[in-house]
Amino acid sequence: MGDFNGDGKDDIAVFVRGTAGDVYVSLSDGTKFGTSALWHDYFGIADEVPATGDFNGDGKDDIATFVRGTAGDVYVSLSTGAKFDTSSAWHGNFAFNSEVPVPRAIPIL
Repeated sequence: MGDFNGDGKDDIAVFVRGTAGDVYVSLSDGTKFGTSALWHDYFGIADEVPATGDFNGDGKDDIATFVRGTAGDVYVSLSTGAKFDTSSAWHGNFAFNSEVPVPRAIPIL
C-alpha cells in the first residue's frame, strides 16, 4: 500500500514474485480501487522482500526490494505517477541471508 500517484489517497500494489517479477497497482479514487495496471515488469523476484515508501521525497511512494542472500543489495524503482521507473541499486550491504528488513508499516494478519 502507498500513494503511488501522489494524489493523497493510498493505492494498493501486488508483487508477483517468483520468476515473473511483475508489479501491479490499483489506484484509489477515494471510494474504490480501479483496475490493476502493470507498473513494473521485473521487480521483487524469487524470495526478495519488497517494500514501499517515498524514498526521494517527491510525494509519490516508490518501491524497493531487498535481495538478501550474500549480496545484500537494495534496489529502488521510483514512481513517475503512472509507472515505476528503471530500478537502480541504492545500497550494496544490507539485509543479508535470513535477515529480515522491516517495512515502514507491518500488516496485521
